[in-house]
Amino acid sequence: METLDQHQVEHQQLISQKASSDMRSTSPWMMFVGIMFLITGALMGVSSIAIFAASDQYSSIGMGNTFIGVAVFYLIAGILFGVAGFFLISSGSKLSTLARYPNTTAFEAFVAKQKGFWILMGIFWIVGIIATIAIIAMAGRAASLLAS
Repeated sequence: METLDQHQVEHQQLISQKASSDMRSTSPWMMFVGIMFLITGALMGVSSIAIFAASDQYSSIGMGNTFIGVAVFYLIAGILFGVAGFFLISSGSKLSTLARYPNTTAFEAFVAKQKGFWILMGIFWIVGIIATIAIIAMAGRAASLLAS
């Protein structure tokens, strides 16, 4: 069993008082941004349903599939936003625990959640770049259909 002196030594070695204070003030912001990610993901999911429903109305000018593509993009983006929100909320919680009870286990748990968040952000940006290129191509197609 760890004694109080051992805990104090580990605390001093792991983080400074300033770092601990910064972690305590950062944690609520991480959770707030995580909630915003969840709300954005939910709104994108609802938007994808509305866009999909509207795709029938644009079939007559050959853009129905374009709207379906946009709906799928919004659905995927919404899911990614939602998962990112869960990672941030969890990271904020782990950071709060680390600030209160600094130890190696709490630090490792926080870093693991951050690792997952940043991997997801990398995937998010790759999907975003691909989707942007696809949207540019669809806009070009739509413009050519409208011009003819």
